[in-house]
Amino acid sequence: MSGPPERLIVVTVYLAAWAAGQVPVSLVASHTPDACWPGAGWRTAKGASSKVELKVGDRTLAPAQQRVFLLGETACNAWFWHFADRNPVPYATPGSALSLITLMLKQGARRPQGQLFVRISSNAPWSLLEQEPLLAELVQRLGPEGLVPQAP
Repeated sequence: MSGPPERLIVVTVYLAAWAAGQVPVSLVASHTPDACWPGAGWRTAKGASSKVELKVGDRTLAPAQQRVFLLGETACNAWFWHFADRNPVPYATPGSALSLITLMLKQGARRPQGQLFVRISSNAPWSLLEQEPLLAELVQRLGPEGLVPQAP
């Protein structure tokens, strides 16, 4: 995306994948933006944590976790997905140690399952990104991994 510097839209995509049995689900879940970004100085905007259904073009994505982080006066939107065996990993209480322990007990410490973590962050709201061809291409390529729900 382009435009004057004061209106420049920045989009960052972070992808990480682990082979079955490589790391426990709870370890990946402990490195979400909720856990990592505050260590870099960002703070979570009040009331900005939620689970959302997003669209790219006419496609509805798997439910995402949504956050808004602040660094001084700068805001950054973050949407992320965590899949284990192509199923979304539930986040009951983001950043909660008890939630991570519960997740570990449910998922097992070394259950052999592949994992995928996807984060898209931007200074723009999703409504400005959802029609972007580059984002549509990314979603299409990640479709087999669960970002786009499979047809029944």
